Amino acid sequence: MKNFLATHNKALKAEWLKLHHSGMLWFCLAAAAFIPAFHTLVSFFESVGDLSPESGNKMIQMDFQIFTNFFFPVFVVIVVVRLVYMEHRFDTWKLVETQPVSKAAIYFSKWEIAAFISFCCLLTLLVVAFLGGLILQFGRPALGFDQSNINWGHALQALTRFWIASLCIISVQYCLTVLLKSFALPMSIGLVAIFAGSFAQALGYMNWWPYSATQITSDTYGGAPNGEFLLSHEKISLISSLLFIWLGYQLYRRKSFRKAFLSPIKNMVVAVAVIAVFALAISAVNKPTVLNRYSATVVAGEIKSATPIAQVLLLRSPMMDTVMTIPVVNDHFHLKTDKQIATGIYYLKAGSQARRLFMGNKDSVYVDISFSEGEPKIQVSGTRVAENDYLVNGKRTDIEILGQYANNVPPSNFADDLMEYYNDGIRALETFKTSDRIKPADDFIELRKKLFATQVLALADGVYPKIFAAYFPNQELQFPESINELRAGVSLNSPELISFPEYRRYVTSALREKAGINDSLYFGMLNDSLQDPYTRDVIIYEAASTSIVRLKDSIRRNTLIAGILLNTKTGIVNTKLTEANQRANILHGGKPAHDFIAEALNGKQKRRFDFVGKYLVVEFRDAGCAPCKKESPFFESLADRLTSPKLAFVSLSLDEDKKVWQTEANLKKKTKVLQLLSKDDKGRISEAYGLGISPRFVLIDPKGNIINPHLPSPSEPEFEMILQKEIPSQGFSDD
Repeated sequence: MKNFLATHNKALKAEWLKLHHSGMLWFCLAAAAFIPAFHTLVSFFESVGDLSPESGNKMIQMDFQIFTNFFFPVFVVIVVVRLVYMEHRFDTWKLVETQPVSKAAIYFSKWEIAAFISFCCLLTLLVVAFLGGLILQFGRPALGFDQSNINWGHALQALTRFWIASLCIISVQYCLTVLLKSFALPMSIGLVAIFAGSFAQALGYMNWWPYSATQITSDTYGGAPNGEFLLSHEKISLISSLLFIWLGYQLYRRKSFRKAFLSPIKNMVVAVAVIAVFALAISAVNKPTVLNRYSATVVAGEIKSATPIAQVLLLRSPMMDTVMTIPVVNDHFHLKTDKQIATGIYYLKAGSQARRLFMGNKDSVYVDISFSEGEPKIQVSGTRVAENDYLVNGKRTDIEILGQYANNVPPSNFADDLMEYYNDGIRALETFKTSDRIKPADDFIELRKKLFATQVLALADGVYPKIFAAYFPNQELQFPESINELRAGVSLNSPELISFPEYRRYVTSALREKAGINDSLYFGMLNDSLQDPYTRDVIIYEAASTSIVRLKDSIRRNTLIAGILLNTKTGIVNTKLTEANQRANILHGGKPAHDFIAEALNGKQKRRFDFVGKYLVVEFRDAGCAPCKKESPFFESLADRLTSPKLAFVSLSLDEDKKVWQTEANLKKKTKVLQLLSKDDKGRISEAYGLGISPRFVLIDPKGNIINPHLPSPSEPEFEMILQKEIPSQGFSDD
């Protein structure tokens, strides 16, 4: 060690002199500058308004992500192989070793140079990206770069994370190149490892691989949900880097694999012990954790908004009744309560934006809301970070599609298909972890398992029996025991599931199947079958809401609602049903649609009267609305397929902030949905169209009269079926 410390600087200076004459610094500059320079050039041709007020930060993020996904690992492999191969080719290591310099100093100094070049590459990319933003600021001021403030702290944190993720690539490749004294072989291994890691990562087969570590960092550019500086894969990269540095040094010092790790026995014991220690360290970092509950229920957060927001509301799904009202003081809100909070889905509403949350009693949830970008950014942390991450990013199994392929399929085969989908969903749920290895709590996992079961049973008990009766008329339907076991685990009285739409659909469809089309019998069955008061009221409310839309006769509708209100116990249910019935009495098919005044992206004014002579499908929405974002792709797909000279699709945003609307609407310019921003008073247009929770879809005829004021969601097959039924065939495009 003493000799290492005494000679390290000499070895490092020698490596620096070699570096000056190797061309590696110029290679570093060219490799790092290419992506941001090209991005700057392309941005000169961007349409005005496509970039948000956070243009500078977004440009830096995009440059980092593009470069580090593939090009950066390749760059690191080339640098390491080039540095080591110079020593192999000219056999200079033997000459250096004759000098009074520690072997450790010789070995580690070259590794340090490789790590230094890696850091310089990332730093160069950051500088060139910033310079590109300055060029755009003066060359294309309309893009908004002059209004952007670079978040240097976040950019430097991202740079450091990318560099740490690259250290393992450097160490593994260094170890390989020391062992394999050629250029082509270690280079080929490195490139194959990069491609293999990318494919495995994309297919979900691998949580971590040395050569894909920077790609994982790119995918998690925003950092850890709970604010830790390094994510688990970056910690693993750092630990693994130290291991491979040690392995490579043993190979370099003893000149062969056998002498380094096999002979004498002492070397083998040491190698096994070192590897075991590092394996335990990696295992400890990689071990998933479950966050503990708190001593009380806490909802807190920060709001960054140019428009002052006085309070935030915590609303319980699905009734959206207010559970908490939290004042906002100096852009922060905080409320601690001992009040019992039922576990389930809630919405945190700030201004016009709402964020879905999973939480319950004694959870501590922190919500960071930023309106500084064009599109509001909402980040959730706290005790339920994994559960909320799953709701956004968890793997979805499209089990409903099995119903489309159930014709002439025997019950046992159909059950096998259902169970395969069910088990896939359970495996994905049980292995789900956040980017910093936090997994959902057991109560959430059990809830989701029951929800998966309801999806299976909805097909097994609702869809398949009709198909079976048509194809196997003389047989009795009997499912295998696996389906019966799922059925035994799901009850029609599960208050803990009531906030999930999958469960509510299952309950209503199961009881509707028994009651048939008789509404009185159906609602009587709901009252008799559902014991929990809140569960019963919620299910009755949703069923009644459907009936309100379906029944055209106001007398039948009023009679039905009056009978329902006698049996509901929850005040908010009574209020909402009464309001919904009043809206239905005012807003019904055949009534002239309220005129609206709106602005298009080109600044021109549009009114509802401009569409006279066409069938018109209007989507009422808000930019930050999560259900709106879910339905938008389906709405746009239908518009692209069905728009014609006689049929138009319009998305009418009720956002109060024009920039928020512009940012999102600009991303949809290439679709056939006309993007409009309402210029009417929001309350007035909401009342005129009976708007509640966004989105809402309304069908209007060529004379300006309402055909259907409550179209189903575009993701549901009934949406297109209604259009096909109500609109003459010549109203559709032939495309």
